[in-house]
Amino acid sequence: MLDLWSYPVSFYFDVQMLGISLRFHEVSGLNQQIELVHIPEGGGVGYEVPKELKHGNLVLKRAINPIVRDIFDNWVSCTFEDEKNVTTMDLMISLLDSDGNKQCMWYISDAYPVKWDVGNFSAKNGELVMETTELAFYRITRYL
Repeated sequence: MLDLWSYPVSFYFDVQMLGISLRFHEVSGLNQQIELVHIPEGGGVGYEVPKELKHGNLVLKRAINPIVRDIFDNWVSCTFEDEKNVTTMDLMISLLDSDGNKQCMWYISDAYPVKWDVGNFSAKNGELVMETTELAFYRITRYL
């Protein structure tokens, strides 16, 4: 029986590129907005009309793994080694339920890395070293 009170949780998700699941600690930047332009009208009021659809960049965070390099690592490395020959990739981000079934999906088309950053090193903390990769992309399509 379907429990209407069991909402998806933010910590169970899947990121895929070329059909291969990738491991990330955090995904952010799944957003869109419509930019408006003001059209003035007599009497000083006017109205707002849609101008263009905008979105931010996709941000992916994960621990550095020096033992296992995956397709994502290779793609990012190649992009920053030869920025004149950028290859775009499509990604599928899925929010999963407790059984691993897809509940919501976001299809990211024609993405490419634009920023890569390694977190701080600190002798005071016993945390994992995280790397952050920011991707620009052409379009985001939401499937609910």
